[in-house]
Amino acid sequence: MSDAITPPFQGFPTAATGFFRELALNQSREWFAKHKTDYERFVRAPLGALLGAVTARLAATPLPLVGDPRRSVFRIHRDVRFGADKSPYKTNASAVWSRDGSKTSPGLIYFHFGANEIFVAAGLYMPMPEDLHRLRAGMACDPEAWAVIRHGLEKRGLTLMSEGALARVPRGFESAPTALHDDLRLKSWVVSRTIAPKTARSPELVGVITEHALACAELLEFGWTALEAA
Repeated sequence: MSDAITPPFQGFPTAATGFFRELALNQSREWFAKHKTDYERFVRAPLGALLGAVTARLAATPLPLVGDPRRSVFRIHRDVRFGADKSPYKTNASAVWSRDGSKTSPGLIYFHFGANEIFVAAGLYMPMPEDLHRLRAGMACDPEAWAVIRHGLEKRGLTLMSEGALARVPRGFESAPTALHDDLRLKSWVVSRTIAPKTARSPELVGVITEHALACAELLEFGWTALEAA
């Protein structure tokens, strides 16, 4: 039995935005069960088509990233075990493109679609302590190479997100060049781009995500090299 053919990505329908707005007001399993076909039709189906379209576009580039509708999409169900908010559902859809198509592979592209926020991000998000140390060591061992990456991002109008940065340079990196200190304090190295709703509703979204991935290629390649050097 052959796999089903993924239709071309035509954009997210306006009904996808409406679905998430209604879901925010109806956080119950009964409501979701009644509207699950809307979720599958208006959200999951176009998201799967988007994953395939961007993967095909990236296949023509040196960037080894793929998206899989089965492995790359985050669940809409929230983990409510440890938080005060017991709402059972997320009010957004999200997925990744990574080297193996999984959500846990380091160095990836992340896409977020919600009623109030749509964006694409690229980089290395919250790596585990050992990987975090390796990434910082990669910067400290070759500050000139990192400076080139930084300059390239800035030239393209991209800025590393600084949320959650340490107050001081981490232990063991105090002797690194001063120019590196701000970046060494980061716990993630991610650049994000906001996407207009009009773009998300059109096939143009495929090109926007691909363009962002390529603009961040040197950042991703730096991360992979630093992690694999160990």
